[in-house]
Amino acid sequence: MTPVRVYSPFSAAVATEVWGSRCGQKIFRCSQTGALFFDRQALQNASYGDYYPYLKSFDVGRNDWELSIRRRKYRRQLWSMQRYVTGRALLDVGAGPGYLCRIAQEEGWSAVGIEISDEAARHGRRYFGVRYVTMEEADDDFFDVVTCHHVLEHVEKPMDFLEAVRRKLKPNGLLVLHVPHQQPLSFWLRERWLPAKDTWCCLYGNIHISGFNMESLRKVVEAAGFRTCFVRTTSMWSKYYDPFFFRSYIRQRQWGGLAKQAVRHAIENAGVLVGRGDWVVGYFNKV
Repeated sequence: MTPVRVYSPFSAAVATEVWGSRCGQKIFRCSQTGALFFDRQALQNASYGDYYPYLKSFDVGRNDWELSIRRRKYRRQLWSMQRYVTGRALLDVGAGPGYLCRIAQEEGWSAVGIEISDEAARHGRRYFGVRYVTMEEADDDFFDVVTCHHVLEHVEKPMDFLEAVRRKLKPNGLLVLHVPHQQPLSFWLRERWLPAKDTWCCLYGNIHISGFNMESLRKVVEAAGFRTCFVRTTSMWSKYYDPFFFRSYIRQRQWGGLAKQAVRHAIENAGVLVGRGDWVVGYFNKV
C-alpha cells in the first residue's frame, strides 16, 4: 500500500503503511514492530471511568456465580505463572471487579489491583475484599507478576505504559499480556468472502486503538525491555479464555446466540493452528 507519514506509538518510525480502515479511520502499520494502530491525533480520548455500570444490578448470588465460572481458568493461569517466578506478589492492571485478585488470594497469592472504573473498584472492595491502588502507589521493583488482561489495546501511549509496568516488577519478574488478535480467522475469512467498506478486524472506534498478532506483540514488548517466554494465540475452551459469554447464553437460555458463538469459536479454535486464534497471550520476563 502507499506509504504515508504518521507517528507510530510503538517506535520512532514515521514511514508507516496504511493496513486498512475502520469506522472512518485509517489503520496504520508500524514499520518497525508490525503493530497496527489508529492515528492518535485523529481520535478522541476514551474514558473508562464509568465502565462496568451493570455491576450495580448484581446481587450476592450473581457475584458468586461470576466468580465461580472463572475460578477454574484463573487457577490454571496462576499455576502457569508460578513456573516462571518464585514469589507470589501479583499486580493486576485493569482488574475490573477483581475476579483474578480474589481467586489469587484464595490460592495463597498477595494480590492487588489497578482499576480506573470507580464502580468496578467499589464492587471489588465490597464483595471480594480486593485492595486497589494506583500505578503511582504500587511499589517499584516489588511484584513477581503483573497481569494486563485486555488493556494494552486500549492504551494511548503503549510504550510509556509498558515502561511504567516494568518498573513495578522485580528483576526477572513476569509480565502477562492478553490482547485480542488483530484479525482472527473468522475475520480473515470474512475479509475475503464478504468485501466491505471497512476492514474486518478487532480495531474499532476509540476503544480498541491498537492491534497485535504474535510477532508484533513480541517485538513491541521486547522493545520495552522484556524477554519473551512465549507468545501464542488462543481461543474458547482454553485456560486463557473467559467463559462468561457461553455461560451467560446458557444462563439466559439464549440458544440462538449460543449457536452463533459456538460456530465462531469453532473457527477461532481452528485459527489457533495457523496463528489466528481469537486472543494473543504472551508471557515476558523483565530484563
